[in-house]
Amino acid sequence: MSFLISSFLDIGNLLLKVCNSYASAPEQFRTFSQEISSLNVVYQGVADQLQNQGGENNTLTLGEKNMADLKILHDGLQAFIKELEALLKRYQSLKEAKTFSFDRLQWGLEDLEGFRKRIPMHVCLLTAFNTSLMWYVHLPL
Repeated sequence: MSFLISSFLDIGNLLLKVCNSYASAPEQFRTFSQEISSLNVVYQGVADQLQNQGGENNTLTLGEKNMADLKILHDGLQAFIKELEALLKRYQSLKEAKTFSFDRLQWGLEDLEGFRKRIPMHVCLLTAFNTSLMWYVHLPL
């Protein structure tokens, strides 16, 4: 089965779900929630570019190399989002706990650090791809 632009667009729902879940996390994790929201904004920019620059069906048609690049971005971003979702499920008690808990301490000190380092990487990769799409769309035919 070949990779389709719609496959990339489908991960937007998962990213939005994760963004909303982290937005309701305790106050001390607000910065992390904002970082995930920033990733969602950049993702939406790429998604909009893919959806609104096409011809008749309004979806951009990409060449083989761009499709391969998009698939790499998709696979990495999807794996990252699923890891975020799994972490949230693992520490679900954070949403329900009103007091300080060991889970909250562990989440803040250990688990988020690795994710915090990876969010800017995904933002940069999506931004670079979006920039290349802008060049691709504006190339003379």
